[in-house]
Amino acid sequence: MTPLPEVYTVAGVSIELQGPVESVDWPGGGGTVFTRVVDGNESVSTSLRVDKGEAEDGIALDRPTWVVESRERMRVCGVPAVRIVSSDPEHDITCIERTDGLPGGRKHEPPGRAVDVIFEYGGRGVRATWTARSDDFAALESDEEQFFASITCEGDPVRRDKSLRHLEAHPSE
Repeated sequence: MTPLPEVYTVAGVSIELQGPVESVDWPGGGGTVFTRVVDGNESVSTSLRVDKGEAEDGIALDRPTWVVESRERMRVCGVPAVRIVSSDPEHDITCIERTDGLPGGRKHEPPGRAVDVIFEYGGRGVRATWTARSDDFAALESDEEQFFASITCEGDPVRRDKSLRHLEAHPSE
């Protein structure tokens, strides 16, 4: 039997996550980072940030080498929002820098995908982010959809259909 999702709230904005969840408060980032294993993929993380200064330019600061692939206008919690999809190609990174001058360790990073939904709520900027590194994003698609479908705000009815239907596309805004 699958356990019920846990609800996490930051400044009146809530998300539901299927556990186990490791959460880390991120005062400098204005919110909380939630890391989970999804279908064996250990590099799926989600975050919910609420701060007066949270906006699209924060994406470039957090992921300066990533490429924005698409922007889509929509509504979340009854207010205008934007959904931004970014990608990062696979690459190798240095994991360990040695002080003795010998070469450090290297690690292969599969391609990355990040989806940010940004909107204003209660006079503050909100950014909900889903990020993963994987060679098979199709296997993670339902987790991404469920994450964004779970967003609710105080005073909004809780959405239980676990689909993106309530994130209405609004291309003219």
